[in-house]
Amino acid sequence: MIARLQFWTTRAEGAPAAQALVVAATSPDQSEHDRSLLAVELDGDVSQTRLAQELAAAGLPPDSMVLWRQPDGQAGYALAEIDGYVGEQDPRLNGLPRRTVVLGGYAVPVAGGAA
Repeated sequence: MIARLQFWTTRAEGAPAAQALVVAATSPDQSEHDRSLLAVELDGDVSQTRLAQELAAAGLPPDSMVLWRQPDGQAGYALAEIDGYVGEQDPRLNGLPRRTVVLGGYAVPVAGGAA
């Protein structure tokens, strides 16, 4: 992932808001204000709170996370959004107790109206 696009603006109350991510076969360029996306393999006993604590202890506190577990609950994955740029060789990844993959990142979209 190399960018986040905002195709939909503010919607009627109760309507879901959606954004899009741009996927490419290259790493994103680092900007002054980035967000990174990490995929983390989970075993059956890890909670969202515990995973957030592990990421924070490694210097990668998540802004948001989504967990998915297999139906039997024995394994799963988490998608964590981290404030700042995290590259594939970032030394903070070495401090994590779980297999973690950098999926990419994006520059935070600039707020403002249409030109």
